[in-house]
Amino acid sequence: MIAPSFLLMLVLLPAALPAEADTTLLLQELKILKQHNGPAHQIVAACLARIGEIYLREGQIEKAVAVLKQALLIRQAGLGPRHAKTVEAQRQLENAEPRLPVQP
Repeated sequence: MIAPSFLLMLVLLPAALPAEADTTLLLQELKILKQHNGPAHQIVAACLARIGEIYLREGQIEKAVAVLKQALLIRQAGLGPRHAKTVEAQRQLENAEPRLPVQP
């Protein structure tokens, strides 16, 4: 099992990871974080936001928007609508949504 301190490092120090490893490692981390902290913990929201950033960078806009919405909901529920992290989550989502493909 991976040490929790290493998992926290994956979220807080994303630049330390090679780009191709980001998504795989963070999805594994997300699962573990949810098991240990519950699905509505703020560290889960941080992990979801990081995954959303990676999906955006990779051009996977629909996946990005889905996980960024989850992150925002967790932030809103746990921190309230005016907290800086909630505002940042809202901004990330607002920046991603216009990039969604237009549905016919």
